[in-house]
Amino acid sequence: MLEPFGRGFYEWWAGLVPGYRYGVAIALLALSGGAWYFDFGGWILWGPLFFVGVVLLLCAGESE
Repeated sequence: MLEPFGRGFYEWWAGLVPGYRYGVAIALLALSGGAWYFDFGGWILWGPLFFVGVVLLLCAGESE
């Protein structure tokens, strides 16, 4: 199975409380929105940021 982030990220993510997980996910979505608005690099920058932000937001409430 492909692991896009690596083991270190998952260990860090698992150590965060859900409130911080939501904060990280929302911050990534805000960055993608800013990149989309100002068109920094086109979709190649805001697309992956948006996708990762949505996935992390969906997984933020899950516990181990």
